[in-house]
Amino acid sequence: MSISHSLVSRPNLSQELSNGFNVAWMHGASVISNSWGGVPQSQILEEAIMNALTNGRQGKGCVVVFASGNNNSSYVSYPASSISDIIAVGAMSPDGQRKSPFTVDGETHWGSNYGSALDIVAPGVKIPTTDLIGYNGYSSNDYFLEFNGTSSACPHVAAVAALLISEAPDLTQQQVSSSILNSTTKLSNYSFDTNKTYGSWNQEVGYGLLNSKKAIQNAVGPLIIDYSSKTVSDEWVSLIGSEINASDITVNSGAKLSFTGSSFCTLTGNINIEVGSTFVMQN
Repeated sequence: MSISHSLVSRPNLSQELSNGFNVAWMHGASVISNSWGGVPQSQILEEAIMNALTNGRQGKGCVVVFASGNNNSSYVSYPASSISDIIAVGAMSPDGQRKSPFTVDGETHWGSNYGSALDIVAPGVKIPTTDLIGYNGYSSNDYFLEFNGTSSACPHVAAVAALLISEAPDLTQQQVSSSILNSTTKLSNYSFDTNKTYGSWNQEVGYGLLNSKKAIQNAVGPLIIDYSSKTVSDEWVSLIGSEINASDITVNSGAKLSFTGSSFCTLTGNINIEVGSTFVMQN
């Protein structure tokens, strides 16, 4: 659901933002993605966020994800920094560095906020996204290919949280957060020499780079998948498990099939991959 606000300062701003969180969790939101920040500190707002974190999803808790901010500051923006259970997301440049005015992407006007409240980083430069139709948006067509900022990094983490909940609906908010933050890729350019709740941590990139595959494996545990006598037509089927056993499958032209097995994948029988289709097998 889309719950929008102009963020223009006015006397009741905090109450309006609080109402947004309450509407979200009371109407069944599982994940609340927030690509905004920098508003005045507010007890009312923090109470609403805590209500979502604790009371959402029939008491299992909503996952609340916030962008860290784009000021190249050593302080994560408020309210991302206000509550430890919020997942605060910074942006990574294509060169594997925390996005700063000096990274290789050439965007010198911004950098990803970091510091003690940062949890994780995700891609935040030149991200393709849908756009308002025609000239009403950033682009003259329906897509924009250079969405940037921690606002574009935050939805990557929110999407993985939603994926985990779809695979394992009984997970609590804290279990989802743990699965994501325990499974990050430790970027080679940084020393993760501080230990925090979910493992080794660095002030510039948090626990590391979002790793969706490992997060899913953390959440669902060992999973053996048998995929036999199947035809994939005009769709994308993606299977993730510890062991995948496939036999007698056909992937029609225009369709996609991917297997991700953390231990192994086994193919037997007739495997027909038509011209114009995509088949991927990886670990």
